[in-house]
Amino acid sequence: MKVIFYCGHNTFGQINKDEDKIAIPSPKKISVALLADDSTNGKIFIGWDKLFIIKDSRCISIRGFHQNVQEILCQEKVKYLEASVRQTFVLTENSKCYQLRKQGLEELPQCSAKEIACGEKYTISLTEAGEVCVIQDLKCNPLFVPLRLSTHKILAVSCGKEHVILLTNSGEVLTFGGGSRGQLGHGGNEMVKQPTFVEALGGVNILSVSAGGWHSAVVSVIGDVYIWGWNEAGQLGLPCKNIANLNKGAEENVL
Repeated sequence: MKVIFYCGHNTFGQINKDEDKIAIPSPKKISVALLADDSTNGKIFIGWDKLFIIKDSRCISIRGFHQNVQEILCQEKVKYLEASVRQTFVLTENSKCYQLRKQGLEELPQCSAKEIACGEKYTISLTEAGEVCVIQDLKCNPLFVPLRLSTHKILAVSCGKEHVILLTNSGEVLTFGGGSRGQLGHGGNEMVKQPTFVEALGGVNILSVSAGGWHSAVVSVIGDVYIWGWNEAGQLGLPCKNIANLNKGAEENVL
């Protein structure tokens, strides 16, 4: 039988509701089986305040908010799940899209996404054809508003707290949204309303993109990592004054 190991944020009991620690620093076994059958492929998805475990392809097990484990049955086999603080979307293997609400899963027939990315400010859908939509009015009747990207086909999308990063089929990177901490990579901290190419990456063939809260990271086809934005907690992997001060204080206490 397969099991889950997890570490990190546990404020909402998403790892273990009986665990007193708000953060678990090293991998720890969760007391729940990942799969009912070792021959079945299971999936794990992580939200800010919840942990989602897909069991037997259709059963969505939800942990978080210091509640008992909730289980929701999807009519179709689950392919992908994306969650933010406020929203959760489920995509199935036969290309159906559902939004998780209090009463259960609600199908969104107007959605034809292969992938959905959720942030605090933006929720973005990506189709098989490489078309991108901003999903609006999430509480009532979601609207899928297309982004005008000329002839560019988008391969991947990722959302931070306030910004979005897009990868084109030619290996170029576009960003838009809030830029207050330099997360857009355009040399300033202004908000950018329309997807704009990151000129600093011109000539670099990018393979994958990822948005953190207020920072961004990309990986090139030769394995180089480019990262920019907020470094308050050392998330860029660069020297950080706050961490240096903490380490200095710890050394003084030891002495």
